[in-house]
Amino acid sequence: MKKLLTILVSVLLMTGCSSVPSSNTPTDSDSNTQAFTTDLKILSPSGAPALALLNLFEDNSDQITVVEGADVLQASFVSPEHEYDVIIAPTNLGVKLALSGKTDYRLAAVVTWGNLYVLAENEESLKNDAVRFAAFGEQAVPGLVFESVKDQLHLDDVTYYSAVTEAQAALLSKNADAALIAEPAATATIAKAKEKEMSLQVVADIQSLWESKTGSKGYPQASIFVLDTDENTQKINDLLTEIEASMNKFHSEVSNGSTDHLTASIDAAGAETLGVPNAQIVAKSYLKMGLGYRAASSCEQELSDFLSLFGISYDSKIAVR
Repeated sequence: MKKLLTILVSVLLMTGCSSVPSSNTPTDSDSNTQAFTTDLKILSPSGAPALALLNLFEDNSDQITVVEGADVLQASFVSPEHEYDVIIAPTNLGVKLALSGKTDYRLAAVVTWGNLYVLAENEESLKNDAVRFAAFGEQAVPGLVFESVKDQLHLDDVTYYSAVTEAQAALLSKNADAALIAEPAATATIAKAKEKEMSLQVVADIQSLWESKTGSKGYPQASIFVLDTDENTQKINDLLTEIEASMNKFHSEVSNGSTDHLTASIDAAGAETLGVPNAQIVAKSYLKMGLGYRAASSCEQELSDFLSLFGISYDSKIAVR
């Protein structure tokens, strides 16, 4: 495939191969990016990954499908009909299928770099030998990443729930003293606690613990996978360029204290459609969601470190260049 990316900015969201999105991205006086349309069909999980497509919804809502859970994503990867041209999915899921020859989709870029945090009343809560800890995603990314770094928290007794909402409920009902929560749910949980006259705060940043272990700022949690065909090469090039530029722009705006464009875009797309609590919660938690565009070819070490959690040996042959 021809080179996928036409770089529109000279400064990447991440500095070096082990960097996380930073605020040194280009800005301009216009708070809105130029309209972009595509006839490519795009599939994305709800939540933070869907925010990578935020600027596309206004003019391309009919081309974008947002789903909950991994079942539809996996079925779409292996479907011979190739209903979608582009799929955003957990990195481990897409890479595993590509390496096993079960899908024609190829890894193009990483768009989320971790959004996991530990909430509790205070840091002392984690030092209690009898602390009741709630977590989620035991055999998925959240649980496996957490298990790889929890020794730094000196935790032994962890109860796993099937979803982040259940871990959240355990914490808010005081059936847990601390919990692993993903953004933007973490910010929403702190707000809900205040309504119940409870005091919760972030007492551990899982991404920081991961950096202490691996040297990488964040882990490639969700990525863009594309159909590798000559017919759609230019369209995919254009789409990826647009996603990168719009993600850069949102990050730069929010880093500089401006959230109007972000909240307006979320309201226009619909928080329910995106699978996020509301525009205000996202605005407060945006910089903690690990959103940042990186071409797969620029972060192969991060991919290798992360995929080893799943027993996967990364091979760059499944990535487009």
